[in-house]
This record gives sequence, structure tokens and C-alpha cells, in this order.
Amino acid sequence: MSDNSLPGVLHKFGKNLHAFESGAVGSSKVLVFLGGLTDGLFACSFVPRLSRILEAKNYALIQPILRSSYNMFGTGTLDR
Repeated sequence: MSDNSLPGVLHKFGKNLHAFESGAVGSSKVLVFLGGLTDGLFACSFVPRLSRILEAKNYALIQPILRSSYNMFGTGTLDR
């Protein structure tokens, strides 16, 4: 497997919301990683490494995909 890929589970919750779980999938110990305002999955280059480190400590890594992910939501002005 590539250093930039992660095995995991894609969860659907709510009406159209999703989250990707990697690391120790199913663990009761979880770290939720939120990128920046318009970011989605793998918001930072260190996310795959972070997931592997957390897995060794029996933690899952959750990356929610928010409604604002990839949409530039909240980055405009009223003048636009």
C-alpha cells in the first residue's frame, strides 16, 4: 500500500453527510480531524502518517466531510 493511501470505512450519517474512519476502525478511542474551512479528506499531507500512529495506539481517526467541504462556503463577502 502507498504511503499516501489509507484503508478504512466510509460512514454515512444524517441526510447527506459522510465521514471516513481509518486507523483502529471501531475503537472507542477516536480523534476527529477537521481540516480548514473548505478542506475535505486528507486536508494535510501528514494525515496518512497520523492515522498509522493512532492505529498503533488503538485510536481511530475520523475525517468528517462537512457541507462546506470543497465548496468555498463562508469565504465570500456581501459585496460579491
